[in-house]
Amino acid sequence: MFWNKKDKASRYSIIIIPERGCKTTTLNLSRLLLNITGIILVIAISTASVYLYLFADRYKYLSQDSNTLKATKSYIQKLEKDNKEKQEAIKSYKAYQDSINGKMEKLDKLEKQIQDKLDKSHFLKDTAKLQDTASFKTTYTVQKMSYLTDKQIPIEEIDSKIASLQKISTELDEALEKEKYIPTLFPCRGRITSEFGWRPNPYNYNRQENHKGLDIANCYGTEIHCTAKGTVIDAQYRSGFGNVVFIDHGNGLVSIYGHASKLCVSQGDQVEKGDVIALMGSTGRSTGSHVHFEIRRNGEPVDPVKLIQ
Repeated sequence: MFWNKKDKASRYSIIIIPERGCKTTTLNLSRLLLNITGIILVIAISTASVYLYLFADRYKYLSQDSNTLKATKSYIQKLEKDNKEKQEAIKSYKAYQDSINGKMEKLDKLEKQIQDKLDKSHFLKDTAKLQDTASFKTTYTVQKMSYLTDKQIPIEEIDSKIASLQKISTELDEALEKEKYIPTLFPCRGRITSEFGWRPNPYNYNRQENHKGLDIANCYGTEIHCTAKGTVIDAQYRSGFGNVVFIDHGNGLVSIYGHASKLCVSQGDQVEKGDVIALMGSTGRSTGSHVHFEIRRNGEPVDPVKLIQ
């Protein structure tokens, strides 16, 4: 009886009563099984709680790391964007700088060309004389350009300066070409023995005569050079002048070279400034070896010294 009672006390019955008309079901469960099951459930719940706690803590840190990574990623993206913009700006500035350097080199070249042309000119250093002897006017307005590295000069401004200098250079070319036709040289080396204007008559010192040119004396056979570009309109012997050369330079200017021993050009020849046109002598109305150098403007004699200086 004792083992039966203990056996009955160590068991539990669960009766399942279904709806009316159905057979009931009885489940017999061992107390030991229930205890083991309870222990297992407690362990499982405790373990799950520990894992949940650890997971929640880990999730917290992972979430913080994720936010940090997102912030870092956003910062990196911003840096990449800024770097790209800077690279584009550097690329753009380099292209601009290359363009500027090329244009500044062109400006420097133009300025040097203009300065060289001015140095070659006899008249552009004295615009008043230039206006008096030619029908054009050129103003030299070269200005050095400077700019700050932190401020870009508009390309158009430099292009405008280049265009301005190119225009000046073209005007100077035209001026120099016209200047070739203006007597700006003495025809030869030597000593001026008689100036332009009134002087005693070399054959009668008691009388005065109006000398219409310069007399330049030197050795017999000294080369006589053309003082400006032009066309020989006469080259022959003339009474008073002796062997003489007349050169038409255009714009009403004519130069005359008299008393030559030999003529080196003929009527119709085209001559350049500096060409040898005759050799010094004493033909015609002359008292010694020299050249009578005369310049006429529109038929009227002018002082060659004033034109050349």
